Amino acid sequence: MNSYLITSVITSIVMLLFNAVGLWSAASAVMDDPIAFGTYFTASIVYLPALWVMTGLALLLVGFAPRFTSLSWLYLVYSFVVVYLGGLLKFPEWLTKITPFGYVPNVPIEEMSTLPLISLTIIAIVLISIGFVSYRKRDLYG
Repeated sequence: MNSYLITSVITSIVMLLFNAVGLWSAASAVMDDPIAFGTYFTASIVYLPALWVMTGLALLLVGFAPRFTSLSWLYLVYSFVVVYLGGLLKFPEWLTKITPFGYVPNVPIEEMSTLPLISLTIIAIVLISIGFVSYRKRDLYG
């Protein structure tokens, strides 16, 4: 399970970095006065704690209730629909706040608030820790 967690954390960092580089390079190619790379980097990297919460949820389900592990995918689909299509479909704001992505600040439109990011990181650490402890207590036969 350690290898899956390490792979997930490294992949999330690398993919968000690629996201920032891709958006910045595309904008630099077409804009006369492009936005600084740091803005794209910050706007991408604020999603890390929310991704880690999703990873923590999956690890929690694997460790604590392996039969319900597929629910993490259902929750991911729910998060996508509510966060990205919620404004278009006129969903209430509280539906967005059920997902970890509902607490990510809209950088650079909003001010960068570190409290939600720290809170999400702590939640992710707690979920991952409970998942590992639960996984170690399971009866696994090789």
